[in-house]
Amino acid sequence: MKIIKQAINLILVLLVFSRVISGLGIDLDEEMYETRDVSTAFRLLDFDTYYGSDSGLDERSGSLHLILNDEDLEDLEKDSPSTKVIIVTIHKYLTNSSLEIFAKEDSKVEGVVVLHGTDQEGSVDTAPDHFSPFSKIPQQFSGLHTSDETTWEWNPNSNLVFYTKWNFPIVYLSLEEESSEILKHAQENKEKDKTKYGISITGQMYGQYDSKVCLRRKYCDPIGGKSVYSFLGGQYNDSKPTTLVHCSIDSISMFPNYSPGYDSDSSSIAVLLAVFDALTDTAKTGAGMDWTSTDRQIMFGFWEGEKWGHLGSKRFLKEVEEFKCTDYSSGKKSCETPYRYSLQFTEIDLNNIDESIELTQIGLPSTDLNAYHLYAHVERNDKEDESIELMQYVDDVSKNSSSDSIQVTTISQASTSTPGIPPSSTESFIQQNSDIVSIVLSDFNEHFTNPYYGSVFDNGDLKNITQLVSVANLIARTIYAKALGITNLTTIPLELVVDESLLETLIDCLVTDNHCEFYENYFDSEYGEEYVTNYPGVYSENTGRLQSIFIRNFLQTKTFPASFGSCESDSDCKEDEDGDDIYADCIKKKCYKRAAYYHQAYSQDIEYNTDSSKYEIDSKASNVWTESRWANLSCKSFLFADTTKDTLLFALGLAFIIIYYIIYFLFRKFSIKKFFNVKSLKQN
Repeated sequence: MKIIKQAINLILVLLVFSRVISGLGIDLDEEMYETRDVSTAFRLLDFDTYYGSDSGLDERSGSLHLILNDEDLEDLEKDSPSTKVIIVTIHKYLTNSSLEIFAKEDSKVEGVVVLHGTDQEGSVDTAPDHFSPFSKIPQQFSGLHTSDETTWEWNPNSNLVFYTKWNFPIVYLSLEEESSEILKHAQENKEKDKTKYGISITGQMYGQYDSKVCLRRKYCDPIGGKSVYSFLGGQYNDSKPTTLVHCSIDSISMFPNYSPGYDSDSSSIAVLLAVFDALTDTAKTGAGMDWTSTDRQIMFGFWEGEKWGHLGSKRFLKEVEEFKCTDYSSGKKSCETPYRYSLQFTEIDLNNIDESIELTQIGLPSTDLNAYHLYAHVERNDKEDESIELMQYVDDVSKNSSSDSIQVTTISQASTSTPGIPPSSTESFIQQNSDIVSIVLSDFNEHFTNPYYGSVFDNGDLKNITQLVSVANLIARTIYAKALGITNLTTIPLELVVDESLLETLIDCLVTDNHCEFYENYFDSEYGEEYVTNYPGVYSENTGRLQSIFIRNFLQTKTFPASFGSCESDSDCKEDEDGDDIYADCIKKKCYKRAAYYHQAYSQDIEYNTDSSKYEIDSKASNVWTESRWANLSCKSFLFADTTKDTLLFALGLAFIIIYYIIYFLFRKFSIKKFFNVKSLKQN
């Protein structure tokens, strides 16, 4: 009975202690662990299978084990660790061959932490010589060339590690400071041959098998977002021939939340926005310039989800041709089911889009010509000769524009040894209408020159603003001449050049700073994540990612810079200052006449069923990318217990308890003899 009372007292003491700790605001988990800011190679699924890493049901933890060179890797392969480890390494060893070594049963590897380009001395490198985890043949099964011609490797630097599945977590430490700290901890483990420092990773991926099964079970969501398009002048004319000037706005990497995509898409976005700015500036085009009265109509397109099977361009083209609304809003300005905030796209006649100029990977100066140069790719079809004529027209603009005051890039036809145009949105338009005349402009000839395509290192370290200005000037002057039907190209205004400062600012915002001051002109600065990524994320009907919102708001305010009325939402902008019905949007709490449009970007092979609250996949589907849902991802570093110190502390604690009880019993015996007469107490 006495023992039970003592046990109860001990439990009460522990409960009181825990309450005291809680009351003092002490989080024992935070005291023992340090949370690290990481991005994971989370699970992605296509129509047939899944890719990426997974921590499984349980927390994965181990001591830090450093792999920085070939010798480290060989040692791990020959002599497996005696305890569980978390590999700490650099991108050089983020390859299938290295990961296969980590994945061996006897390796005891519980996960992989990839450092932010950190070398052995703890300084930060820019990047390895090359690193591209994405496909050697991007868009192989959704583009034009799905036959034997797909053996053409546009991206020879690829190591294909993206297309592998691993049953342990792989995370990327995105902050330089944390990378350096973890590196030092791993080095200390290695040098002292101890397991002092460790890391634990959690983040179970729910998606299994493929997109079909995953969507049915509601364990994943479609990849997608919002494309944006606009017409110079802000109005669409269905009777005019139209030149489409466009680019993709998404990129990819092994760690999707860090996909800056400087060369793959951000450079093209920045150039087209700078071009749009120049063409809507009457000081550069002439005071009487009216884009609604030109001979040819100019359409700007910014397509989302293109790296995932041309999601944006294919969805746009499909719905222009065959969209069906089952529940219109009042006035039929929008559709409630399926939700489309604008139905303007239903007015477009695709047959009128007879020319296409696309920019893709334009940010790197030519390596073989030592000059600012682009290659024009044309498709090998019945329109090849006319496409070459379009290229020659652009080249003539370049030759007639180059001067001391105007920097323009030169262009030439890309190699005829390739299958045709490279992976691009133009493929979707040719698949829809083979009569379209098209060129794709890029900084590469036969193969991608970007050594970091589809990786965290496509981050603008190789940027060249002068290159981008020369491209933007050429495109702006070409569009001006095309729209007006100019044959004497020397008459293009000398003033028609882009704002170099604006272009540089755009690159900074799109590639390095989501909260740049310039963005505050177009939406609240607190919008968006701290990190910069052009990964589309999962599709949502009512929201879009930061880049799409910025592009739409930029195009809109450049087209109609005069605002009217204050607002909290778009519903407050139904009428103009005269009380007339109008299409308008709320931007920075001011109403602007609508001149740019979002369009849903997700696989054309799926549709949302409102009755079952599930996405349904077309029976003939072949391209459906989804992102797995997952449990809360966490990565925490910690100190392992020191056995020697723990034994010593235990011995000291035990000695303290023994001494305490000896003193207690001696004091009790002394007190009784000193202050109590035991015999008298018994007699009484």
